[in-house]
Amino acid sequence: CRWPSIPHWLSKARKNDDVQLDAGPFMALSEIAEPARQRMAAERFIARKLNSTIQALPTAPDFKHDKLRIGYLSGDFKHHAVSILMAEVFELHDRERVQIYGLDYSEIHPTAMRQRVLNAFDYHIPLHSLTDAQAASRIRALEIDIVIDLTGLTAGSRFGILAYRAAPMQVSYLGYMGSSAIPGMDYILADAFLMPPELTAHFTEKPLYLKSYQANDRKRVIANAPTREACGLPKKAFVFCAFNNNYKFTPDMWARWMRILERTEGSVLWVLEDNAQARENLTLEAKKHRIDADRLIFASRVAPEDYLARYHCADLFLDTTPYGAGTTASDALWVGLPVLTCPDQSMVSRMAGSLLHAVGLPELVADTPQAYEELAVALATKPRKLSAIRKKLNAQRDSCALFNTPEFVKDLENVLIENYQAIPKNDVVTVDIEQSQTPQFQTVNNDSTKKVRLFSMYWSEATKVQAILSGFEPLDNIEDERPDWYEYWPMRNYLLNETLDEDAYYGFFSTKFGKKTQLSGQETYAFINKSIDKGADVMLFSPQPDQGAGFLNIFEQSDMYYPGFLKISEKFFAHMGLKLNLRSIVMDSRTIVFSNYFVARPVFWREWLRYCEALFEIAEHSDSSLAKEVNQATNYPGGVHVKVFLVETIASLLLTLYSDRFKTASANPWTMGWGMNRFRQYPHEMIFSDALKIAMREQGYSEYMKAFAT
Repeated sequence: CRWPSIPHWLSKARKNDDVQLDAGPFMALSEIAEPARQRMAAERFIARKLNSTIQALPTAPDFKHDKLRIGYLSGDFKHHAVSILMAEVFELHDRERVQIYGLDYSEIHPTAMRQRVLNAFDYHIPLHSLTDAQAASRIRALEIDIVIDLTGLTAGSRFGILAYRAAPMQVSYLGYMGSSAIPGMDYILADAFLMPPELTAHFTEKPLYLKSYQANDRKRVIANAPTREACGLPKKAFVFCAFNNNYKFTPDMWARWMRILERTEGSVLWVLEDNAQARENLTLEAKKHRIDADRLIFASRVAPEDYLARYHCADLFLDTTPYGAGTTASDALWVGLPVLTCPDQSMVSRMAGSLLHAVGLPELVADTPQAYEELAVALATKPRKLSAIRKKLNAQRDSCALFNTPEFVKDLENVLIENYQAIPKNDVVTVDIEQSQTPQFQTVNNDSTKKVRLFSMYWSEATKVQAILSGFEPLDNIEDERPDWYEYWPMRNYLLNETLDEDAYYGFFSTKFGKKTQLSGQETYAFINKSIDKGADVMLFSPQPDQGAGFLNIFEQSDMYYPGFLKISEKFFAHMGLKLNLRSIVMDSRTIVFSNYFVARPVFWREWLRYCEALFEIAEHSDSSLAKEVNQATNYPGGVHVKVFLVETIASLLLTLYSDRFKTASANPWTMGWGMNRFRQYPHEMIFSDALKIAMREQGYSEYMKAFAT
């Protein structure tokens, strides 16, 4: 709010160049009123930021799914305006018609909102560690029919994924209220007020019209209303509020509000305080308009339910332009506070106007800036007029289009299905990559000359249906007689009680396999078949490559969760006849196994089972100090016992010690989900660390060890 936003000297220095158009598309929405120039800003941004050599994936075939697969792509699956509006939509989608995929590259903040959103998806697909090209290929492999991008050109956007044409139909919605100019973005969701016919020429996307554009969540919790005194407000003053972020304030908008204050004696303007500098600048600007500082009340940020409760203390919400209120306007209306708006030419200025039509209050949509000022003054000075509007809002709130989320979801699905069916498609039938509601456990793309049996261990009917990948066989563990042994219990029962085919390969996976590795059943089988052709005995699918790379070996890594684990492990392996210094063993991505995600011939499974059964005997039937140690709980979430950690280290140790006996093939770990947030900022260092450990094992030079330690 230090105006002008672009200094005169910079504009002068650039001479004929339009500085505003190079300030970025998001700034353009808040600084530029003309939709044509907003689009130009987006196009110039894309030209600067997007690799011009990107080639879209081949045209997608007709997937012929019984249910439409919708992938919501976002970097805002956290406490963010987009998730606040969309949470109930995700929950209410009709699972008889559609399947919902969360295509997620959000910062991982463990908030209640993030957890709620992720729980609402049928499938959560993390894309964090994938490049844009890999992410697009992953989406294509999942055979997603429609990608709905919820981020657009806002912070953290990965528009490159869309440029690769990840899905047959790609739609912009909610996060960016303007033309994105992203190649491959086909449509934008809108309504008739939000995007009138004259506006469509300024969009690279075609409009898909909903009855009302904005999604809403009826589960928003509102705290008890505070007193005006608690909010720092005068008891009897008329309170105008403007809780938009301060970047939406412009000199013209601020001057308009100051004139309204000047004409309504004793009124105050209650605004959000983004930061101390903005507060100081806005106060100085008010003084220029002869408005005393005490007529500005600044509100700090509070918890969501307390923020909503604040609206009870205001009389009228004042919208901004050219960047209007979206979530904040619906927040105010949800609580029962009338909103006054004056839409301009652009979509982003017309959001509140759309909401007011959807809530049945078109009389609060002013035609001109002058009409906006006049109506604000009239509502502040004629209590009966405002009271009548409040009563109308409260009477219509629960039945109006804006807050009828079930009807919104039906409308959204109808529009998407109708337009998807209209797309010309190649008439090619492909294999289902992920399971629909009724799983079919046939082998997918498995060479008939190769015997591969992949099992998915499930704990409930829900996990059996939802999380078992195509081509994987269900391994029933619903009884789960020994949960303290985790996956080892069903693996043990199978290996001890079934006759293994010596020519076959076996794998036993948790139902989290797809989520952790980001692999489909088809991709898993393809890698196994390729590795068998190369003579591999054991195939590794090890997620969390950062945890493998960031430590010398997995014993050192596990010791982080349970200090002393390394010494306990040395005692156990000594019991097995292996006297080892586990602090000196080097493991790299060719031998490291996490979560027991490996496929092997029976010869390796027998060796693995020999060690695991020795541990089982100690834990179950011994009163030794080692037995007590392996039965202790670690500080890993859920209090997992030491014995479970030990089971998960055995394959890695055997493959490291007996690399001449068992040939391995490792699926690319760097395309899988990472395990530690603190390593995410060092992706190259993690890759270097793994490469150095490979060099140590290959060459044995001490310089590699010193470089790794550094």
